[in-house]
Amino acid sequence: KADEFIIPNGIAIDDIEKNIFLAATGIGIYRINLQTKEYKLISNPSEITATGIDGMYFYKDSLICIQNSLNRVVRIHLNKTGETAIKLEIIEKENPNFILPTTGTIVDDCFYFIANSQIYSMGQDRKLLPVEQLKDIIILKAKLN
Repeated sequence: KADEFIIPNGIAIDDIEKNIFLAATGIGIYRINLQTKEYKLISNPSEITATGIDGMYFYKDSLICIQNSLNRVVRIHLNKTGETAIKLEIIEKENPNFILPTTGTIVDDCFYFIANSQIYSMGQDRKLLPVEQLKDIIILKAKLN
């Protein structure tokens, strides 16, 4: 049911294209089997926070997640079936360049992502501020091995 996926804001597909992982704001991460269409919330121990994700990428049995509400980028390691989060690794946090980090890509075992989104660069009229008031975009690189 679509109403269970509240504010989906991160989607990734596994390496064998069997499962899609969908981040639902305030809830966690769902694993959706592409063949059966069955879906289930990934279980995780209480020390692994899997919410507030704005960008998610599958990488070697794990999910690289931008948790901009927590001002960090993490790697959530999964068990072999992808049903359970087993470890959380912090890749980057509290970087002074962070202004609502968002969106990235993986290239050659490195994660490149936007450190300072322009989401706060709108005026009261919801239009983008003049160019001279915008900040230069900062793209950070994190090694994943």
